[in-house]
Amino acid sequence: MDYLNKAFEFIRETDSADFEGEKSEELIVKAETYLGLAFPDEYKNFLREFGCGDLNGIEIFGLINDKFESNSIPDAIAITSKERRDSNLNTNFLLIANSSEYYYALDLRKGSEFKVPVVEIIPSEKISEYPIAANSFGEFLCKQFDIL
Repeated sequence: MDYLNKAFEFIRETDSADFEGEKSEELIVKAETYLGLAFPDEYKNFLREFGCGDLNGIEIFGLINDKFESNSIPDAIAITSKERRDSNLNTNFLLIANSSEYYYALDLRKGSEFKVPVVEIIPSEKISEYPIAANSFGEFLCKQFDIL
């Protein structure tokens, strides 16, 4: 079983999972257009099925609705847009979660292949190589949920 399917199965079977729910293809395209990014397929699959939410206190950013400017965490579009304005976040990063010290971001600098790395990032820091938290969104979810 690949990482993404393993994480999805875990979310579905965990009583404490609190996710927004399915998001439409239309909303996903609107979000991509708003940020000027093409999301990787793994992340789009997550948005389609779960939207955004948390499990055991681990919050995964995604989509709530199309009110991106008035939304806040866990709306990935809202927080990414805010950090672009406030911290000059590189436009090729999509913030998908946070810790007490930094954000986790999909690193889309090389495009939106099915699997892109998740990096640890402080939006105001400008460095060429960010620490890799996971090699894909699915692997990131498994690591966050401690199910590897």
